[in-house]
Amino acid sequence: MATGDKYRAHHARSLNDPEGSGPSRPSAIDWTKRWDKVLDAANPPFYRWFAGGELNACHNALDRHVGGGPRRADGADLRSARHQHARRASPIASCATSVATLAGA
Repeated sequence: MATGDKYRAHHARSLNDPEGSGPSRPSAIDWTKRWDKVLDAANPPFYRWFAGGELNACHNALDRHVGGGPRRADGADLRSARHQHARRASPIASCATSVATLAGA
């Protein structure tokens, strides 16, 4: 099945069965607290996905790949907010060092 077909199939399933289709992808990231409910539709149109769940976005984007993970040597695509077309590739481990320096760690 082509990538676009997989996306359309998952999208259709998410519309027809949000509770059933929701938990498949979140298992691909680390949660500090697992969600209580996949979709909280108590206050439309303000829906809450993975209500009660907590995660650390920096950990999931960077830290978990550095800690001896299989993607440690993979390239990270770095972009500048100031210079939109400026990009460079850097190993994930090097990117983590830069982030830690910027954060003052």
